[in-house]
Amino acid sequence: MNPPKLIDRFHRFFDHIVDYAAFISGIVLGLVTLLVCTDIVMRYFFNKPIQGSLESSEYGLLFLTLLAAAWLVRKNKHVRMELLVNKLKPATQAYINGITSILCVLICGIVTYYGVLVVIDRFQTGHRLTTTLEPLSYPLMSIIPLCFFLLIIQFIVSAYGYFAEAKALKKNRMKEDPAR
Repeated sequence: MNPPKLIDRFHRFFDHIVDYAAFISGIVLGLVTLLVCTDIVMRYFFNKPIQGSLESSEYGLLFLTLLAAAWLVRKNKHVRMELLVNKLKPATQAYINGITSILCVLICGIVTYYGVLVVIDRFQTGHRLTTTLEPLSYPLMSIIPLCFFLLIIQFIVSAYGYFAEAKALKKNRMKEDPAR
C-alpha cells in the first residue's frame, strides 16, 4: 500500500473518531441539561431532588469538555492568544502556530502519561470517590488520558498542516519576489 494513501486513510479514520467524540459530547451536554432541569423541577415543585444529580452533572461536564477538545482544535476554535501573532506575516504566523502545536503535543503527552499512571493505580487499588454515588474512580478518570491522547494526534496533524502552510507561503513569496 502506498504510504500517502495509508496516511490519508488514517487521517479519515481519526477524523471520524474525533467527530464521534464531539457528537457524544453533544449528547452528554443534552443529558446534563435535562438532568439539571429535571432536578430543579423535582426539587422545587415536588420537594424530591434527584440524589446525585449535582455529582453526575459535574462528571458530565468533565466528559463533554474533554470529548469535544480535539474537535475544537481541528476546527481551530480553541482558546488562542492571537493579539501579537496576527500582526506578523502569514508564513511567520504559520511557523509560530506549528511550534505552538508541538509544545501542545509535549504538554498533552505529559498529561496522558501521568493520567495513564493514575488510572492504572486507581484500577489496581479499587479506589472509590468519596461522594454521594461513591463510583469507582478509574472509569471516570480514564477519559482524561484517552482524550489527551486524541489531542496529541490532533496537535501533530495541526503542526504538520501549519508547517506545510508556512513552507507553501514562503515558496509563493519567493516566486513573487525572487530577490528575497
